[in-house]
Amino acid sequence: ENYKKAEKILSKIIKFENTDDINIFTKNSARSGLYQYYIYQRNYDEAEKYIYEAVTLLEGTNQRETYYENLRKLYKVFSARGQIFEAKDGLKNLILEIEDNFGSESIQLVEPISDYINLLTSNLDHINYNEKYAKRLIKILKKNKKHKLNNPYAYASLGGYYYRTKKFNLSEEFFEKSLKYKKYRKSQVEILLAKVKIELKKYKEA
Repeated sequence: ENYKKAEKILSKIIKFENTDDINIFTKNSARSGLYQYYIYQRNYDEAEKYIYEAVTLLEGTNQRETYYENLRKLYKVFSARGQIFEAKDGLKNLILEIEDNFGSESIQLVEPISDYINLLTSNLDHINYNEKYAKRLIKILKKNKKHKLNNPYAYASLGGYYYRTKKFNLSEEFFEKSLKYKKYRKSQVEILLAKVKIELKKYKEA
């Protein structure tokens, strides 16, 4: 019910944004909020519509970080709809653009690289190419130790990647790091870590 109320408020803001002289930050927030609402509803068509509007709204402005976050959300919609190739391609380009603007080891790369490696499989034909993204993420996390906000997601992503590529010692290490953060306890990460323990024959810890 609260979600529905929020959806009505945000839709009303967009409806009257031109007559009410709403600033660009509020316009973006309204669209980002509706994106989140429709993601929750699993209505990916509407989610894509609003986040694409948010991307277009900020394109060419000085709000680069928010613009990149909007692009990242757009690619998450692609992924949710099974458009994996489009999602991966978009994320690779986003990573390159962030590198150009913020540097190759910037904290802004943590989430898009995490998103990207979440889409990687254990394809042996591309394992060396894929591995470089995981290694880069590890390097960025080590360099930016003071910025811990996105660490649990990054660690869980690394744990999942190494689980899929059967590097169970690394998978165990990163899953355990992610579980140091409260938000990942009692989640799928705990189940995957138990599977890793079994693969490592650590049955008592599973």
